[in-house]
Amino acid sequence: TRPSTSEAPLWPREGKRSFSTLKAGSGKDDLLRAFQSARSLENRERVFGSLKEHTLGQAEYALLMITTQTKEEYELSVKVLEAATSAGVRLSANLLTAGITAYGKTGKFAEALRLFQEFEEHCPRDLNAFHAAMFALSLSPDRGHTDAAVGMLDEIQEAGLVPEAASYHAAMQACRTAGNWRKAMEFLSEMEQDGEVGGSDQVASILALGACANAPDEKGKGDAAQLIFAAMEQKGQVRDEAAYEPLILTLEAAGNNTEVIEYFNDMEKRGLSWTVPVYNSVLRALANMSLFDAGQEMFMKMEVCGLVPDSGTYAALFQNLRRGGEFEIAEEKLDEAMKAGIAPTREMYEGLIASAVRNAKSEEALGYFRRIREQLGEEPSESAFCACMEVCGHTKDWSSATDLFRELAGDPSAKISTELFNQVIYAVGRGAQLELAESFLAEMKSRHTEPDVETYNNLICAAGYAKDPERA
Repeated sequence: TRPSTSEAPLWPREGKRSFSTLKAGSGKDDLLRAFQSARSLENRERVFGSLKEHTLGQAEYALLMITTQTKEEYELSVKVLEAATSAGVRLSANLLTAGITAYGKTGKFAEALRLFQEFEEHCPRDLNAFHAAMFALSLSPDRGHTDAAVGMLDEIQEAGLVPEAASYHAAMQACRTAGNWRKAMEFLSEMEQDGEVGGSDQVASILALGACANAPDEKGKGDAAQLIFAAMEQKGQVRDEAAYEPLILTLEAAGNNTEVIEYFNDMEKRGLSWTVPVYNSVLRALANMSLFDAGQEMFMKMEVCGLVPDSGTYAALFQNLRRGGEFEIAEEKLDEAMKAGIAPTREMYEGLIASAVRNAKSEEALGYFRRIREQLGEEPSESAFCACMEVCGHTKDWSSATDLFRELAGDPSAKISTELFNQVIYAVGRGAQLELAESFLAEMKSRHTEPDVETYNNLICAAGYAKDPERA
């Protein structure tokens, strides 16, 4: 027999339709149970709207927060916290900690930091509060936030608390986000010396490798990554895909192309699965080594490996299509990528520019250069400027090369690299503009940029094109 109305559950199992049976006068306890059992975020938000018509206490708000955090519905967690604050409920350590986590997960990093700073206005900070704040801020792209997360490791000790492995993990996650590999190395060393922690673990090692991978090009980070990776084996830590990927990315960025290939092959020997970032890194390394056939062959085998190319894959492929007659193939691959739903990126266009340079396609190179600005709304990299000036030199379009240089060198105090000067001198020299080439040499010196052998080689060539053997 069907249960009577009074015995039937308020929220039957029929799903979304059953939530429409909610009556405005439903009791608070029934609503709390319904909030916990709701199967969708939409239904839980609807119940929460009804719950706000009731007076809720600290324990009840804590129950709502636990539910939303368990379901990973962090936007709703923020609404629960803000409702509790507006209602004047005394915020417990658990509520505050959950609120910090929710702010971090929703990208509200300044709010997470503010709540942590106000924590002791409500109750003493415990280790969980520090960890929540550190992990929340470690997700921020703002270096100020990640530095604050790193600094909290010292604050834990200043507060008379004992750091745990999770404390170091949170600080090192901030290092990984910011690419602060030197600090990550310090933390690894501290973990080894901390008797309470019991030495560094696999998580810490992988986070430190990630910090190396995300760091700007700095001398020493490639060596540091290999030291971390070697130490993992000595400590009996598992070196899986999560360890190989940041190691390979670090070595490729550091220009250690041969070692990239060696570790890539090592993954295959160990039966590990390649990831798309690893594959892309190897494609770039092959291009840097001028092993273009190998790079193109690897791209063709990607589908066999069960990997789906992304924008980084195509950008790396274009770097492998730089020989005579391959520019048209690169453009065909661009069409292929776009048909597959891959939107062009700056890196993809710059790969096409590199291919155009080798094929003396100045108009095409400048066209993709303009697309970066006009279509993507981004600024081309210095290497793209150099490439475009180089191809202008190939076609003796010295005027366009000069215009490109002036765009970068508009500020007389700006630091301009030797490579940029060399490319514009090459381009104007090819156009037989010897006096202009010499004026760029004078500008180099005024900007305290050191000429090198290529600079003078280009000037000699400029004198040759100008048919001035004495100045040559």
